[in-house]
Amino acid sequence: MTTTTYDETTHARTRPRAEARAPAHGTGIGAGVAAGLIGAFLMAAWSMSYAAAQGLGFWAPMKLVAGTWFGIETLIGGGGVILAGIATHLVMASVYGGIFGFLLPDRARLGTSVIAGLVYAGLVLSLMTFAVLPWLDPVMRQRVDLIWFSWIVTHTLFGLSLGLVPLFRHRGRG
Repeated sequence: MTTTTYDETTHARTRPRAEARAPAHGTGIGAGVAAGLIGAFLMAAWSMSYAAAQGLGFWAPMKLVAGTWFGIETLIGGGGVILAGIATHLVMASVYGGIFGFLLPDRARLGTSVIAGLVYAGLVLSLMTFAVLPWLDPVMRQRVDLIWFSWIVTHTLFGLSLGLVPLFRHRGRG
């Protein structure tokens, strides 16, 4: 509710100045999660299409992600394994996207965000390949060496999607 006051020295009606509001960190995190989920979709679409074209099976990438939970059995798993892989993929993309949204400065422009997203995705690729996968999902880690081209493309798509964070932040302020 805005109140109008009367200034007797200038004989004008004035409104109090709106206080500058700094966006809450939640806005950046939420924007990052949204961008991360878009990236997850793009990564899955590419990797599943690539796997199918290579004769590995359309669901192979989601099965490999589920290796975190099922070990080597993930390779022969069915629908439950695939659902676990999809859920794990979405959660990880949300977490990494949320972290990016939190770290990205509030005033970052779209171009800066895209470049930062690509650099961040390169760091995520390195972290996942050389630290996380060997420990949590060695089945997937062994197969990454066979699909380096697709692995790089998927993380590039993820980085590009993170570039959308400023658009989601501004949408949330309206």
